[in-house]
Amino acid sequence: PLPFPSSILFPLRKIMAIKDDEFDQNVKNLSKWLRKNGAAFPKVELSRYAEEGRDLRAKECIKANEEIIYVPRKCIIEVQQGKDCKVGHAVKNEAKGWVSGHTYLAIRMLMERDLGAKSFFYPWFKVLPKDYKAQGMPQYWTDDQKKELKHTKTLAKTNAVKSAIEEMWERIRTVSAVKKTGWTLKDFCWARYTVLTRTFGVEINGKDATVMVPLADMANHEFERPSRWKYDDAKKGFVVKVVRDIEVGINLTDTYGSKGNDSFLPFYGFCLEKNEFNQARFTFPLKNSNG
Repeated sequence: PLPFPSSILFPLRKIMAIKDDEFDQNVKNLSKWLRKNGAAFPKVELSRYAEEGRDLRAKECIKANEEIIYVPRKCIIEVQQGKDCKVGHAVKNEAKGWVSGHTYLAIRMLMERDLGAKSFFYPWFKVLPKDYKAQGMPQYWTDDQKKELKHTKTLAKTNAVKSAIEEMWERIRTVSAVKKTGWTLKDFCWARYTVLTRTFGVEINGKDATVMVPLADMANHEFERPSRWKYDDAKKGFVVKVVRDIEVGINLTDTYGSKGNDSFLPFYGFCLEKNEFNQARFTFPLKNSNG
C-alpha cells in the first residue's frame, strides 16, 4: 500500500481528537492571541486527530450564512510584507531572475520564526507543523516508497515541486542578507511547504493578494465544503461563513480545488479515498500496431 499520511481525509468523517497537553496549551495561547488582536470565532475549535493532523470543528450548532471566523489584517501575513522586510528587500534588489511570491512569504515566515517568542506571530507558529515528512509530503519519501508512484503524474509533480523549491533557494541563497541569516535549504523547505499548503488567494482593496491566515489555514479539504471565505475590505479582515447548517463536532472544511490525487499528494501531502477528479494518462505508439 502507498505510505499515505495519517491525515488522509474522508468527507465529514468524525475522527476522535487526540489529547495532548502541550498542543492544547498552544491552542489556548493561539486563541487568546487572536482574540486579543480582534479575531472572532466563538463556535469554532482547533483539534488534533493525529500526531501531525489538525482540523477545525464546530463546538456549537451553526446556522447557514453565519460568520464563523473573522481574522483582522494585522494577524495576516502577505506577500508584500515579505518584499518589504529587510531580507526580502535585499532579495528583490540582488537576486538574479524572477522570485516567486511564495518565496517572499517564506522569507517573512523564516524571519518571524527566527524571532522566537519575540515574534508577534509566535502563538501561531507554535501550532504549525514542524516536520513535513511526518505530514506525508512525498518529496520526503524514500526511493522505495516513490517506486509506488513510478510512471505516474504524481511522481512527476512531486519532483517538479521539489526542484522548483531548490531552484529558488539557489537563486536567493547568495544574497548578502540571506547569507547573514544562516538559513539552510532545510529551513527554506520548511517555510516553502508551510506556504505551499496554507495560502489563500484573495482580493484586498481591488488587488489580488496571496495571504496566510492563522486558524483559517487549519481547515481540511472537502469538495462539498460548508464554508466560503474572502477578505472583507469593510471589516479589514479575513472572514469565513458557512452555507448550510452545521452540527456540533462536524469538520469545518474548505476546498483545495477540483483536483485529482495526483495534485493533492505532491502539493498538500494527502489523498482522498474516493476522488472523482482522478486522472490517468496513457501513451500509445503513433504507428498502427497491426502494421
